[in-house]
Amino acid sequence: EMANPAKARVLILGGGGGEGGGAPASILSVSLPHPRSGEHVIYLFVDGAPHELQRLADGAEGSWLIGESSQEDGGMLVASPIDPTFFVLARLFRARRHKVASARGARGEPERVMYEPLSDVLTDLDCRGLELLSGAPRIGERLAAAFDVNRKFDEPMVRIDEAKAISWLRAKTEQLRARRPPLLARTAASSAVCASTLVEDDGAGCLAPGGPPRAEPSTLQALSLLGDYLDDELLELVAGSYGLSALQVRAEADEPQPSAPPPVQPVPQRRAPPANEAAADVAEAEAEAEAAGSSRSAA
Repeated sequence: EMANPAKARVLILGGGGGEGGGAPASILSVSLPHPRSGEHVIYLFVDGAPHELQRLADGAEGSWLIGESSQEDGGMLVASPIDPTFFVLARLFRARRHKVASARGARGEPERVMYEPLSDVLTDLDCRGLELLSGAPRIGERLAAAFDVNRKFDEPMVRIDEAKAISWLRAKTEQLRARRPPLLARTAASSAVCASTLVEDDGAGCLAPGGPPRAEPSTLQALSLLGDYLDDELLELVAGSYGLSALQVRAEADEPQPSAPPPVQPVPQRRAPPANEAAADVAEAEAEAEAAGSSRSAA
């Protein structure tokens, strides 16, 4: 039973819900820094797995009947899985940037990158929710694909491996290119629902729009979707591996999508005059012709 029906919303939960596709045992709303911007955004933790929360609305007027109340907002919320690796990736690379000026050895060379406990990486006094990521399903296995991970201790120890990070990001790019071509249209549904789902390794829960498959998607388009989850440094790394730049990718994301041509307007039909008007026109024309003939005779 809803405590406040006036604030009720329609929520679609992607990724199959709980174990075996059943109802989840727990859903927790948490504020986390967005991997790209760092701004705090609401996410849902469904049985410990982070889900991105998006609002979909087609702009048309509508409402939902929820229980015995009517919700005037006809939009809906969609929660789809997001790979927790994106959050750790953003944290480690931002921390590295902050240490660049001070992390110098006696000879002016960068200090060796050391392993850090995952709990330290995810510790933020302004955002306690980050700590929940350490309990995400298969977190150690996921992180091992993008970082150096030492599992000899009670918790994973991680450190940046730039080559591994680029390889992981390229794999995500190829997922976007090969597995979900319709997403590259960047419709409201594809951008809001499927882009986050595609950062999941299994791709479960994608609510891709129907229709025939499109032509082979380009790397630039795939990177523009992936770039929604990367800051400029990380985007520059993966784009550079394809011979592109972050600037090109951002420009592709900002490019307006082609819209359908306006409907063909029917050619206005000339109205046929009523029978009495037509007869009057004929009589008038005959009178003019007769008058013209009389004038010529008089001349």
